[in-house]
Amino acid sequence: MNKSVISLSLALAMTPLSTIADSEGFYLGPRVGMSMLDDACISGLPCKDKKVGAGLLLGYGFDDRLSVEGSYDILGSFKTGFNTTAGAVKSDGKLSAITLAPKLDFPINDVSDVYAKVGVSRWDWNGGSGADQEGTSLLAALGYDRQLTDLINLRLEYQLMRDLTDDYFRGVDNHFVNLGMTVHFGRTTEEPPAPQPVVVAPIKKPEPPKKPEIKKKRVVLSSASGVEMFKTSSSSLSKNALDELLPLLRRLQTFAESTITITGYTDSTGKASFNQKLSEKRATTVAEYFTSNGIDPNRITVVGKGEADPVASNDTAQGRAKNRRVEITSPEFSYEEDVK
Repeated sequence: MNKSVISLSLALAMTPLSTIADSEGFYLGPRVGMSMLDDACISGLPCKDKKVGAGLLLGYGFDDRLSVEGSYDILGSFKTGFNTTAGAVKSDGKLSAITLAPKLDFPINDVSDVYAKVGVSRWDWNGGSGADQEGTSLLAALGYDRQLTDLINLRLEYQLMRDLTDDYFRGVDNHFVNLGMTVHFGRTTEEPPAPQPVVVAPIKKPEPPKKPEIKKKRVVLSSASGVEMFKTSSSSLSKNALDELLPLLRRLQTFAESTITITGYTDSTGKASFNQKLSEKRATTVAEYFTSNGIDPNRITVVGKGEADPVASNDTAQGRAKNRRVEITSPEFSYEEDVK
């Protein structure tokens, strides 16, 4: 039996909190936490290698995956000691640093990301009395970021400055575990416009036959088809999607024999369990469009398949866009029409 499939990659109408548009632009905020030095003490000399540190962060987001960040951090006043060729040397000083690194985000859901940074730091050890040291070191960081409101994010981060070395100040690592807040300028979450009511043209009934002799004719209807897009982590119908669904709505309203099966899919971004629920939600959203226009739910079958059955590679943005879809299958059926 022939079937036609409507493959809908339904476009985003409700903008989620972590969309690309919301992630573009500058952000700024403070951070504070515990700063620690490794390999900065020798026995026999006073040592304080753990202090409270604080800093100010400035960043620019290009999209929901890539940003660049810089910071100025005051990492604490420490008491340190080192062995040199001239003997043991004690140095009390304040450590500060300027950092610069790209930031890669990996979404967990609409409002949460984990991220990683690898870059450089320019550090300064202000020890006084000629004991100042400075240098450039590798910077790496891992963190968790959550959006609280349209403007404010909260983040938890571990930062490492590796191998601080200059003169006797050698092989020292700085660990900075910090809690921060960022203010994202100009970011808003827009509510989607309410969908316009669908007006279905009345079906004009044929004139009754004037002659008593009536012949019967069998009419076979095939399914319609259309294409639209989904964006990551969205299940809301766009206006284009509603336009594509209108012929199917008319089909269901006109022919009581017709039925549909709605199957939702996602790309492979995020956890499989989340994608399974999202695919079900997408399929349910389409089903609710039909039921809200008077279609009996018993004529609709809803299925969510998550990441299964991709139609393109998930390794590219174009492929992922094709995989974010809903397929609606309306099988062929027959009915009898009276004709003269």
